[in-house]
Amino acid sequence: MVARLDWFTVVLCVKSVVIPLDDCGRRCCRLQMQENLDREKKVRADVEKVKRKLETDLKATQEAVEELDRIKKELEDNVRRSASALSLLTNNSAHLLVT
Repeated sequence: MVARLDWFTVVLCVKSVVIPLDDCGRRCCRLQMQENLDREKKVRADVEKVKRKLETDLKATQEAVEELDRIKKELEDNVRRSASALSLLTNNSAHLLVT
């Protein structure tokens, strides 16, 4: 084990792995940065997973809305046809009563 003294940090070189230490002898910088990077990668992966789920849900919802709009249009057409048929029937009935 070789110890090298710098102005701000003490670096221990063990099996060619450099582990920076602060002046109190605690692990710092590199390990903390790696841990933060790992946490950030996990958070990003979780965010991407949620994003894909939301995009899938949005697509399904949009398809459902389109289907409901189609059904609404069909029902409105049926109401118009029924109203026209009823109007024709009442006109014919009134015409038959008059004659």
